[in-house]
This record gives sequence, structure tokens and C-alpha cells, in this order.
Amino acid sequence: MEKFWILIFLLTAHLLRPTVGMAQQDQLIKAGNYLHALKEEANDLAKKPDAKLKQKGFAKVYRDSYSRVLEKIDSLEEKIAVFRGEETLEEANRLIEVYSLLETIRKQIEGYELHEVEISKNEIVTIKFTDFSEKLTEATNRKTEILNLAAEMHYNAGTKLDAEGGQSGSKDHFKAAAREYARAIKLVPGFRDCQERYEASRANAIKRIMIMPFNNRSGQDQFGDLGSILATGVVVKLQADPSVMEFLDIVTEAEIRNALSQGGYASYDASLSSTTAQQLATSLNVEEIWMGDISQVIVPTPTVTDQGTKTKTMSIKVGERTVPIPDKPGKTRTENVYADMSATYKIYNVASTVEMRGSTSLIYADPKRAPVTQQFAKTDIWGDNYTTMISGTQEVYDSFMDPKAPLPSLGIRLNNMIEGQSNDIYKIIRQDVVDPEIPMTMNHTGTP
Repeated sequence: MEKFWILIFLLTAHLLRPTVGMAQQDQLIKAGNYLHALKEEANDLAKKPDAKLKQKGFAKVYRDSYSRVLEKIDSLEEKIAVFRGEETLEEANRLIEVYSLLETIRKQIEGYELHEVEISKNEIVTIKFTDFSEKLTEATNRKTEILNLAAEMHYNAGTKLDAEGGQSGSKDHFKAAAREYARAIKLVPGFRDCQERYEASRANAIKRIMIMPFNNRSGQDQFGDLGSILATGVVVKLQADPSVMEFLDIVTEAEIRNALSQGGYASYDASLSSTTAQQLATSLNVEEIWMGDISQVIVPTPTVTDQGTKTKTMSIKVGERTVPIPDKPGKTRTENVYADMSATYKIYNVASTVEMRGSTSLIYADPKRAPVTQQFAKTDIWGDNYTTMISGTQEVYDSFMDPKAPLPSLGIRLNNMIEGQSNDIYKIIRQDVVDPEIPMTMNHTGTP
């Protein structure tokens, strides 16, 4: 009897298997994913091309999906007939994808010689796929045309921005022009003289800046030159960001030292006046100087707060005893003896806050532009709980005790705050270099 039910289970599972697959394809069709449904059913048919159930499953999906796929093709063909920039390119790629997949399915089904399939007593589905090989070639050629049209569109936009930049002297125009040429190159490598124009526009768009060590006036000198560490952190972050460095040139320390030496200025440190910094900027052909100071590091005594008292009880082994073994006269065994023991403990919270204060100044080489100075305050907060036993059993207390965590060193905490401030300055510079972009309105012919 057991074998009979096993056989029934296996037979049911076999019969339901295509039904489950069909349910999945039905869901795809309901969601409008007709081509996906056709592809999945074709892949399922490929496992057993001679199986009647799989042939019926494919025929049903073909009946419900193929005409819809042809409608999608007509829609895509109509859309790519009118150029609308990258949007048309996306549609061309989609059309090529549809043609390629249909050709794969067509060749696959032709190999099975599957032409007419009876899916019910009253319905026979005739399976006939259109040969889209020529259409695929046409679509591929059309994509090439669209790529060139899109590249031409960005090229024209770049030349217009270049001309406007030449008139206004705006680096943002040159920057936007360089980006347009870069887009054209990405679409069609080697397009016209885009590479040369990109390099020229980029050179006109580059901003040259100088980042000086911050003046550490906090008295915390035992952890290294905090001001240099802060400035170096900004430089490292900027240099690691390709989108920034495309349009940014940072003066090296060697260049600064050389200019200071030749100009008879003070030694390379953070104590330059804004006037000296402007003079130095002029000699180095720099537009902006970033400098500042770390004025104060406040390290108050950690505060300890009483969080209350608690008691914990647990079963502890207190000894052993010998007991007779049941049903074995004269035999004994040793067993452990336990007792409930307690420990009462006090909970404390220790908190420590370190604050670093200072200012950041942006000095412009142009003396007509007033320097911009902004105060900053960075805070590092640390806290932890710990306990001390008041009374009770040491073993109970030791099983859960929360020892006092070591307070992080002041050097580590200062570095954390310096990292935060250097990141803030990096973001400001990045926003100024990367974000500004001149908006362009393109018409459908690719002319800005």
C-alpha cells in the first residue's frame, strides 16, 4: 500500500511540473513581459523537444505573446526613426536585443520542426516565426547612425560652450564643453577632433589651488603636526577622486617651498598672513589658497554617573556527595551539589568628550575678492558602562561582570576629528569643482 501512494505522489509531481512552469509564464504575460515569457518557454522546451506537454506549453505562450512582441517591434521601429539623443540609442539597443532573441528562438524551433500544435480539442496553434536576420542587420546599422548623431550632438554642444567660455572666461563653460566632448568620445571613440578639443577645454577649465598646513595653536604637539596631517588628509582625498582631479591642479609642497625661497618669504609653515598667501598665489598662478588653524583642543575630565544597583542569582556548584546507585546494591556514585548564590553590584557609566576648535580660510588670489573664514568645532564622544561588586559571591559576579573599557588615546581621538574636518573641506572643494555645469537644451537634430 505504501508503494502505491509513493507512485501516486511521483506521478502527480510529474504532471504538475509543466503546470507550475506555465503559471510562471502566465505571470510574465500578465506583467507584459511577452518576450521574456517566450524565451523562458523556449528554454523549457529545449530540455525535451519531443514531449507533448512541453510543446503545448510553448504553443500557448507563442499564441499569447508573439503578436504582442511584433507590436513592440513596430513601436520601437517607429521611435528610432526620429533621433532624440541617447533616448533613441537606448531604444535602438532594445530593438537589437529583441531581434537577436527572436532569431535565436526561431532557429531553435525550426530545428524541432514544430509547426502545428494541438493544445485542445478545439484549438490548433500554427507556429511561424518571421525571419528577422535582415532586420537585425538594419537595426545594427541604424544604431551606428544613431551613435554618430549623438556624438555629433555632443560635439556641437561642446563647440558652442567653448565659444561662450572664450567670450565670458568662465571655467564652468569650458568644463561643460570638455564633458560634452568626453560624452561624444564615449559614444564614438575617435570621433572627429573630440580628443584634442577635450584636452584644450579641460586645460582651460582646470582650477589651480594651494592647500597650506594648518597652524596648530592648540598646544597639543605631542601627537605630531596636526595642522599638516589635516591638510594632507584633504589632498589625499582630492587626489583619490578622479572626477575632481579631471578639473583640479593642486600645487605640490615642493613648488610652494621653491616659491617661498625665491620670493624671500617665511619658511614653509602655517603662519603665513593672508597678504603673503595672496602674493605667493600670484607667483604660483594659483586661484585659491586653503589655510587655517587649530586653535583649541579641549579635554575635560571624564564624567562618571551612577546607574544604580542590581543583584544577580545563579546556581553554583558548592561541593560533591556520594549516593547509592538504584538497583545496584553496594554501588555508589558521586554527584555535584549546587546552591543558589547571589552577587550585588553597582553599575557606572563613564563618558568623555574631546573637542577640537579652529577655523578654515579660503584666500583668493584676486585681491578684490574678500577672504572667507569659517569656524569649525569637532567633537569626539566616548562612553562605556562598567560594574563593581558590592557584596555576594565572587564567582557569580565574575560570570557576567562588565569590566571598564580602556579610554581611547587622545591621539586616536584627535585623528578622528582631523579626519572629519579634512573630509568637510574635501566636500566643499569637490562641490565647487564637480557640481557646476552649464545646462544645455538639445533639439531632435542634435544641434544645441
